[in-house]
Amino acid sequence: AEQGKTRILSASAIEGNTLQNWLDFLAPVTIKEKTDNLSIKAGRSRWWTKEDRLASSQPATGTFKQLTVKGSEFELFQSQTLLTIGKDCRLIQPEQNLEAQRCRWNWDSGEVLAQGDVELRRKQYNQVTRAQQLTGVTGDDGQITFTAPNQQVETQLEMGGSDSGDGGANPQPRPSAPPVQF
Repeated sequence: AEQGKTRILSASAIEGNTLQNWLDFLAPVTIKEKTDNLSIKAGRSRWWTKEDRLASSQPATGTFKQLTVKGSEFELFQSQTLLTIGKDCRLIQPEQNLEAQRCRWNWDSGEVLAQGDVELRRKQYNQVTRAQQLTGVTGDDGQITFTAPNQQVETQLEMGGSDSGDGGANPQPRPSAPPVQF
C-alpha cells in the first residue's frame, strides 16, 4: 500500500501451498482501506505470492468513495496498482452507470478502460451511449469522466418539450463523430 495507507484483508480461512507460491482466502473475503474509503467483498480468492496478485473467479463488489464496482473474475495486481474485472463489469455512480464485458482500473493514475459491448447510462436526459470501448479518468471524488477518443459511439437522448406527441419517449439513435466526452 502507498505510504500512510493500510489495506486489511480478512477471510474465513486460509489454505495454501508455499512451494507453489499461492494462498487461498476462503469466503467471505474483504479488503478495506480507510484512507480512500476503499472496500472489496469477494468469494474465494487466490493470492499468488511471488506476483503479489490476488485473483478470483467469484462475483465481487467494491466501493471507492462514490464509485461502486461489480463483476466477476477480478484480479488485483498490487505492484501495478491495477484492478481488472474480467467478466460482467458494472460501474455505478450517482449520476451514471456503465456496463461492459470487462474493465480495468489503475488506482494510482485513476485511468479506467471499459471494453466489449459498453453501455453508459446517464440520468441527465436519459442518455444512453454505446461503444465497444470507453476510457475514463477517476477524479478526487471517485467519479469517472468517460471519453471515447477515436471511437465510434451511438448516443440516445430524451429531450423534454417535444411537440411530436410522444414527448421524446422514442429517441432516434444518432452516431457521433469522435472524440466525444461524457
